[in-house]
Order: sequence, then structure tokens, then C-alpha cells
Amino acid sequence: NMKNNIKFIFLALILLSGTAFSQVGINTKNPQGVFNIDGGKDNPETGNAHTAEQQLNDLTVLDNGNMGLGTINPSHKVHIVTGGDATTPVRGFKLTDGNEGDQRVLATISGAGIGTWKKLDATKKLVEGDFSAVSHITSDNSGGAKYSGAKITLTPGVWIVNLGMTFYYPTTGAGSTYENPYWLHVYLSTSTTTNTKAGYTPLGPSGGNSGYAGVILKTTDPGSPNFLSGSMVIRVNGTDPREIYVLIENKSLVSPATGGSMWGYNNSSWENYLYAIPVNE
Repeated sequence: NMKNNIKFIFLALILLSGTAFSQVGINTKNPQGVFNIDGGKDNPETGNAHTAEQQLNDLTVLDNGNMGLGTINPSHKVHIVTGGDATTPVRGFKLTDGNEGDQRVLATISGAGIGTWKKLDATKKLVEGDFSAVSHITSDNSGGAKYSGAKITLTPGVWIVNLGMTFYYPTTGAGSTYENPYWLHVYLSTSTTTNTKAGYTPLGPSGGNSGYAGVILKTTDPGSPNFLSGSMVIRVNGTDPREIYVLIENKSLVSPATGGSMWGYNNSSWENYLYAIPVNE
């Protein structure tokens, strides 16, 4: 009995040793790594000189735990080779979790590295403003703000809104005689009549009351053209696209306040621009 027990233990050790160093191959007599599936049954029977085409239908697991799909030499924990190139790429990964959609990226949703598809703001397209409303306006002495006729429609998210507008001094009336420089503001508003921020949040240390301002000067040029430009970061709230309008400070004559225009503006000025760039907060 003792001899039989010793034989049994010796045989078990041999079997365990053989199992520890064995390789498993499916559809191949020449498995690579500890586990190899040759889906196309086209691998060479000896050696490891597999062509790129032969590897494309393989699944391979190495002894370090790296798994390759389309390669017998995976360099990472999951290494996918599809055979595509920059001219004709071939997709090699798909995750269907209910959040998939156009222009979405795989993003983590927890500190544990759990991921899902998410539409980041930076993946949105640039949006151009609308100057189609022909608008030639001038300021008056009533204060407040006036709608320029320019607008932009933005979806929820964070945007850098870039603006440039050409102003000129009135050539007639009380304002035409005013020669002192003055400070002029331009606002983004969700109303065409008052400076309102319902539906969007200005971002920045000052609260974003106005992202656009500049000095208006009178020169010897007819109309004394001036250019006001700037950028403003805003967050559009809610779930629906929102129209945002460009309002101009309705500047009154500073001294004496006798009425008349302090500035003129026309949407057709070719220097004007309005566009928004999406960013991640």
C-alpha cells in the first residue's frame, strides 16, 4: 500500500507539472502563449512566423495575462489589432450600454474607472452667429441696451463666445459733435429688449456682466470707425438649444445729456464676426 501511495503521489506530481506548463490551442496544433484560438484555422503548424493576416483571426493570452485580439504578441492587458490603417481604418471596439451615440467618447463615471459613452462639450461643432437680420441702429438718450440684430443659437454646455463689431460716430445730430472718448459695453442676452441672463450662466471671476467692452474714439476719419472685440465663457443651461442675442449699451451723451446718438452700428459691416467654440468645463 505504501508503494502504491508513493506511485500515486509521483504520478500526480508529473501530471500537475505537465499541466502547469501546458498550452491550450483551439483550431491549432501550434498554440501561442498559454491560450490560443485560431478562428481561421490558418496558423502555421510549427514556429511563430505567423503572418499579419493569419493573426487577425486569433485570440491569444500570454503567461503575463496580456490578451490579444488579432495579434499573437499582445503588449498590453487588452491589445486589439484590426488590420486597418490611416487611409482605411477598421473599427475594433464596440460597447453597447445604452449611452452610445454620435460624437460620444468613452469616459469614466466613477473613481473606480467605470466607463460609459458620454458626449463631451469639446466634441461639439463650432457654431456661427446669425447676422441675417439687416440692422442699422444708433443709440439714443434713454439708457439701457438695444438689440443689434445679431444672435447665436447654442446647445446646453460650456462655450467660448467670440465677438467683433464695428461702431462709428454719428455724422449728424448732437452725438456728432461729441469728441471725448467713452467706454462702451456689449452684452449677451436671452432677451431682445433687456440685458437678461435667463438660461445661461456667465463664467469668470467678475460674474461675466459683460465680456465685451472697449473705448470709442473720434478721429478725423468720416464716421470715426471703431472696432470692439472680445471673448466670453458661458454655460448654457437646460436641455434645449437657446437663442442668445447681442445687445449694445444704449449710451447717452455724457455731458451735456441733451440727447442724440453716441454710436452707430450696422450688421452688414464686413468686419463683424460672432462664433462660439465648445469647451469642457
